[in-house]
Amino acid sequence: MAGGAALGRSGGARERPLPAAVGSPYVGVMKRLVGRAAGLYLLFAIIGRFVEGMGGVECSCSADCWCRRPILSTFRWVFPFGHRCP
Repeated sequence: MAGGAALGRSGGARERPLPAAVGSPYVGVMKRLVGRAAGLYLLFAIIGRFVEGMGGVECSCSADCWCRRPILSTFRWVFPFGHRCP
């Protein structure tokens, strides 16, 4: 009696093992961690934009800096690299 027959499997059909990432219990945990990190990043960006709107902080970059553009200015305080300061 073969090992596959003892487990109730058909002897002729070969089963392919699942990739490690599909069957891993850590995939769901990693998805939650990445989602929460992205959520916190966006929350800090919005808080920074709100504080700037209140006048609490001010950017001293030149007028052609990326952080002066309408949408990108939201991320000015959470991505502090590549600014063109005078």
